[in-house]
Amino acid sequence: MLSVNGPLLSKSFSIGPSGSATGRQPVLPRKNARRPSGEVGRDRILFHWRIYCTFLRPTIVADNTLISYFTIEGAFTEEAAHVRQKDPDWAAPLLWRAEFSNVLWLHVRQGEFGLDLAIQHIDLAEELIGDRSYSIAPTEVLRLAVESGCSAYDAHYASLAQQLDVPLVTHDGDVLEGFPETAVHPEDFLKRGQR
Repeated sequence: MLSVNGPLLSKSFSIGPSGSATGRQPVLPRKNARRPSGEVGRDRILFHWRIYCTFLRPTIVADNTLISYFTIEGAFTEEAAHVRQKDPDWAAPLLWRAEFSNVLWLHVRQGEFGLDLAIQHIDLAEELIGDRSYSIAPTEVLRLAVESGCSAYDAHYASLAQQLDVPLVTHDGDVLEGFPETAVHPEDFLKRGQR
C-alpha cells in the first residue's frame, strides 16, 4: 500500500501484479470538485495513475545514507551529487524524515555543527525529496524485514523501491546484501548505462 501526495492527486493505492493501481479514489486538489463514482471513477484513477507513472514517477528510492551524504558534506557527498545529477527524482518512505533527523541530532550532539545548520540541512533534504514521500504498509515492511534479515527501517526503503519498480540506491552493506535484486550501490548505479 502506497500513499501518494503530489500535484495531481492524493490517494492511497496498491500496485497489483499487472502494474495496475487499485485502492481508494483520489482526493482531487480542487476545492469544489465532485468525486467520481462507479466505472467513471475507476477510469479516472487509472488515468491519473498513468500520468503519474509517465511524468511524475520517481526514478530511484534514496535511503537515509544517500540523503545524508548528499546534504551533509563528507567523503561520499560528491558521489551522491553525481547520483542526483544522473537521476534527480528521488523518492523515500515517510520514515526518512525521522532517520535523517536522528543523523542531524548526532552531528549536533557531537559538536560537528549547530542547530541552525542542522535546520538548513533539513530544508535541503525536504527540497531534495519534495512530494515523493510515501507511506508503506507495515505488513509488507515486516514481511520483507523477516525474509531479508534487515531492519524494519531498511525494509521500508526496499518495499517502496519494489512497489515503484525502481532501484534502491544505498551505501548500506546489509541492505545491499539483503535485497540484491532491489538495492544498488551508488558507484554501480552510476556505471549503469555507460559504455
